[in-house]
Amino acid sequence: MEIKLFKVGDSIMVSPYLTHKSGWTKGRVLSVEENSLKGTIISAETPDGDVFFQRADPDYFRQV
Repeated sequence: MEIKLFKVGDSIMVSPYLTHKSGWTKGRVLSVEENSLKGTIISAETPDGDVFFQRADPDYFRQV
């Protein structure tokens, strides 16, 4: 599945795999980085102030 490009400030959903919560959590993109080994890396902050980062993959982040 192909993922659309993320931009800083975009509203997204963060996977329970990252948050360890029971469902997807709303968040906001803090940064988008290109990593030569892993590809695009997204950093996102949830409303409670937690920050999560992982490669841009629909298993981890979804656009709202």
